[in-house]
Amino acid sequence: MARNIELYETTRKLRRALDEQELLERRKSHYMRISAHQLRSPLGTIKTSIQVLLDGYIRPGSPEGHRMLEGTAARVDSLLAIVNDLLELAKMREGRARAPWTRDVSINQILADIFDAADPYAREANVELVPHFINEGAAVLDWAVPPDLVYAFENLIHNAIKYSKADGGTVTVALGLDRSHAMVVVADDGIGIPADLKDDVFLEFVRAPNAKHAEAEGTGLGLSIVREAAQMHGGKVSLESAEGVGTTVTVVLPLHHVPPEIIDG
Repeated sequence: MARNIELYETTRKLRRALDEQELLERRKSHYMRISAHQLRSPLGTIKTSIQVLLDGYIRPGSPEGHRMLEGTAARVDSLLAIVNDLLELAKMREGRARAPWTRDVSINQILADIFDAADPYAREANVELVPHFINEGAAVLDWAVPPDLVYAFENLIHNAIKYSKADGGTVTVALGLDRSHAMVVVADDGIGIPADLKDDVFLEFVRAPNAKHAEAEGTGLGLSIVREAAQMHGGKVSLESAEGVGTTVTVVLPLHHVPPEIIDG
């Protein structure tokens, strides 16, 4: 009887492992399909434009040819942005064992550096950047990968600026702290996200229609990267938004998280 129970438990665990592996493979396949789709469309447009110029239908030096070359260059920039974000996401998902984990990383310093770099961009967009940091210098993570956190927080702040009100808005970045967690809150009073897309925007390549209308360029990978960065640091990310009112994204990170890679190493 005991042997049968043991055999049943082993079979059940194997079946669950196979189901999880099958789900993972389906997700990988889906991810590859949508990635290929996002790259194929602009590549097709670029190829067509180059062929028109090569065949002599339009002279490159003419005003029309110049506009076509400008459009092609813009599409190349868009492709490079997608590739960069795809590489960043893949690095976080697959390269954690080789990630440059660093001791005693200051969230205050990371945000201060991002603020300095983002200020000209905000001024150009007529957006006011407002910091609300408490316990200055105290938000320190035992272990972190600084480049990944910089990439994530930069993404949140730049998105908040990009989708702020056209006539000027406010982006507030707050850093809170308790005994065990640091909490970064990025809030804007911009275009917001439709209610039916608030969960989906964390998926790869999902962009809300109003975001596409406000800003044609965008990879749709930013929030996926933010979520991945939070999770690899033992944290989580949440979002509250109302269309036409604004968006608030909250990232909660444990101060004393020890990554499995450090433990196993």
